[in-house]
Amino acid sequence: MTHTRGFSPEAALTFEPYAGAVIDRYRIPGLVVAASRDGTPVYVRSFGYADVERGVPTTPETVFGVASVTKSFTAASIMRLADAGALRVSDPVAQYLPEFRIPGGNTTQVKIHHLLTHTAGLPGLASRWYAFARSATRDPEGAKPPVRIDARPPIETYADLFTYLLEDDWIPLGPPGAQCSYSNEGYVMLGAIIERVSGRPFTRYVTEEIFEPAGLANTAFGPSDAVRPPTMSMPHIPRIRDGRTEVVTASSWWYSDVWNPAGGICSTVEDLLRYLEIYRTGGLVGHERILSQQAVAEMLRPHIEVWPGCGYGYGLQILDDYRTGPLAEHGGGRRSIAAHVAFIPAQGLAVAVLANLADVPVRLIAHATLNVMQDVAPDTPPQTFTQQEIPPHRCRAYLGEYRSTEGTVIRVQSGVTGVTVEVDGTTWPAQPVGDNAFVVRVRDGSVYTRFLLDPVGRAQAVAHGLRIIRRTPTHA
Repeated sequence: MTHTRGFSPEAALTFEPYAGAVIDRYRIPGLVVAASRDGTPVYVRSFGYADVERGVPTTPETVFGVASVTKSFTAASIMRLADAGALRVSDPVAQYLPEFRIPGGNTTQVKIHHLLTHTAGLPGLASRWYAFARSATRDPEGAKPPVRIDARPPIETYADLFTYLLEDDWIPLGPPGAQCSYSNEGYVMLGAIIERVSGRPFTRYVTEEIFEPAGLANTAFGPSDAVRPPTMSMPHIPRIRDGRTEVVTASSWWYSDVWNPAGGICSTVEDLLRYLEIYRTGGLVGHERILSQQAVAEMLRPHIEVWPGCGYGYGLQILDDYRTGPLAEHGGGRRSIAAHVAFIPAQGLAVAVLANLADVPVRLIAHATLNVMQDVAPDTPPQTFTQQEIPPHRCRAYLGEYRSTEGTVIRVQSGVTGVTVEVDGTTWPAQPVGDNAFVVRVRDGSVYTRFLLDPVGRAQAVAHGLRIIRRTPTHA
């Protein structure tokens, strides 16, 4: 299904073969993309199947999980409470969550602002795997969690998460506000704050204060493994059989109620475009004011640099170094889910892409859509860096293994350009682009990767995309 009003036939002829090639290359079962210009939907295209096993095609009404795209909804809910005077983002987290503790005594310094911007100092932790434990144990196929989920009780409530944070052996990455490192746990805690301040369950607050006034009729939290709307896409996973990879329907979403603030929303591309109107209009969807203009401005302001030309706002990544003005975006990935939203407020352009297979480059398709709407080739990257030389002796300081308890393992080895970077078992080339910095060519995209050095010039951690991962002690 295609609508091309305001999306030229030439743009569609350029975009669709590109998107189709990406879909074929990554064996994506089903994907839907939609775009709007100045608040009017101008393009919707459905590819493949919502359910491969039963041959059910995707449509614009197909509901997909959006995973971490949820984070901007959680941030918007915090800002709606701030608009109402119920809290301030400068308030200490402990004012609302006295159970929260940071090892080393920095707890009182952690503000709501730090949770919103991933700057609280929380490292990558294994919490989500314990949150998904009950769902994962019911799933006989596909990749397993990277930790033994039976090693401790599952995390099913906010209290369980606080207990885990108290009991687990972890060290903050640094003082609050010093650096950005993506933290799902921080957003789960924002959900707990929303509950305590509003007096309503998190899902009810977001439904009543965001979904309903914005008219998001096909957006909700879930689905659980037992409850799936009739229009819901089925989860799919890759499976290796007789040495060949095939994509099959999975039996579980790996869903957890406690993880809702970090990634529990399901939606359609058209609902997501309607939601993104909040950021184009300064807080309005139609005649309904969801947020104040000041709240939207704070969400879209890059409060901390993640890498040159890119920062993080509140629940949104902000690419200042974009050709036609700042581009705001956020991705989402979880088992059987890949999602991306991207919008350029100054140009009135917005895109949403949803797919039913994890670890596929939906960001490429989102950016390709924006590209053709601006008469640019679909494969034009959103940001470029100039290649630089790094002395061989400097590269030796980066070699070794970096591992987080969240499950990511990065190994850095000598390569033609200085180093190669292995991420979770697959090796990718790395192009030096600055002091201790590389662009790692992962799949068809790229990840900015920067090494953090100790006082004697040896890498103690790596900032790979949005996450900071420490060097494994045995490789120090």
